[in-house]
Amino acid sequence: MKRNYDSEKSRVEETYQHMYENQTLKYVLHHQNRIKTCRFNDKDMTIRETLELLDHFVDESDPDISDSQTLHAYQTALAMRSLVNTTRSIKIRDLFSESDFQSLPEIVQKEYDELHLLSNLVDEELCEQLICIALVHDLGKILCLQPFNYPQWSVVGDTFVIGLPLPLHSPYADRFYHSTNKDLTNYCDFEYKIGRGFDSMTFSFGHDTYMADVLERSDTKLSPESIYIIRYHSLYCFHSPPDGQPRAYGKYASKKDWMNLPLLKLFSECDLYSKKSNLEAHEDIREELIAMAEKYIPTLKF
Repeated sequence: MKRNYDSEKSRVEETYQHMYENQTLKYVLHHQNRIKTCRFNDKDMTIRETLELLDHFVDESDPDISDSQTLHAYQTALAMRSLVNTTRSIKIRDLFSESDFQSLPEIVQKEYDELHLLSNLVDEELCEQLICIALVHDLGKILCLQPFNYPQWSVVGDTFVIGLPLPLHSPYADRFYHSTNKDLTNYCDFEYKIGRGFDSMTFSFGHDTYMADVLERSDTKLSPESIYIIRYHSLYCFHSPPDGQPRAYGKYASKKDWMNLPLLKLFSECDLYSKKSNLEAHEDIREELIAMAEKYIPTLKF
């Protein structure tokens, strides 16, 4: 499913305009350090408490929904619960369009073909964790609430690398709002190493990285793959480029990044599909989803 940026949605475009103009290297490094030294709450929080805080929060960068973040969380989890039951029959190739698969490095194509089925990457426990992270994947958007009170352009939207030219198929890149931001138009003084991996790169400040960091410092039972999905699920220009467009940042990806790419694509299907669905999360279903998630994430250290 493709995201619809074609219709006139001024709030969405304005959010990306501010994002591209202001997400500089200096800004990102300053605020990454700030949230490491400043807690949202002196006490640990539960998933339920965090979902309740976001019950009236609407993402201004999303062209497909105007529902609250909480409803989107439950719908994404329900979509994932439905999909993971079919993972044993999903071929990794089928997660890609034919042109997208053929654009992958040959060695990556070969590895995917040798793995063949997604079930060779996803065991039973990871299947359950995927439902869990579907429920919590956007909870980092509490950065927009007090005491942090960040503007939405600093928290929501797509993820991109700071210090490399903005991929031309990014939302509204053709408006060239990023032209005044040297950290999105030039190659910065520091050099990213080819094949060294995304974990060695600096990405835009936002809810993905923040939530992944929160999970890493919380007492969770999540696998590295689950936290990886949280960290990079908004890196659309890499995991889900538009048909016929090049995959951004591919030359910097490590084997770890390539092996997690099918999981990012699987997750993206649920994230996007749920926005168009009529999935209803009744109270008993919500309680069931929260209980499953809290098995892996008892509390969160925001």
